[in-house]
Amino acid sequence: MSETPYRLDQVSRRVVLTAIQSVCSEKEWDLIAAHVRTTHGHVVVGAACEPSVIRGSFKAQATRALNLAGCDPGRKHRWTPKGSVRYLWKRNQVAAAVEYVILGQGEPMEWYEKPGWNL
Repeated sequence: MSETPYRLDQVSRRVVLTAIQSVCSEKEWDLIAAHVRTTHGHVVVGAACEPSVIRGSFKAQATRALNLAGCDPGRKHRWTPKGSVRYLWKRNQVAAAVEYVILGQGEPMEWYEKPGWNL
């Protein structure tokens, strides 16, 4: 690895979260929960496409937004080539994922939870 590991500060975490929200709005994906940490993020989203497409869209939009915001502009690589994905087929699986994303990551940083998602 030619660069040091990328760490998101408070400003860059907010930029990434806003980028995730923007992609979901643009593509009409159902953003249920998101939590951007210093070294990674977790997202629970409903969409009719492959998780790799979702992940790629989030990374691309977050990169563009970080560049536009002037967050570490000389950086060539911010993200790992892939990332973990899980299919959630049942409501209780979604609920457990949301609980983990929002509450299971340590002290909350930049996060979003869809209002009334569990109704």
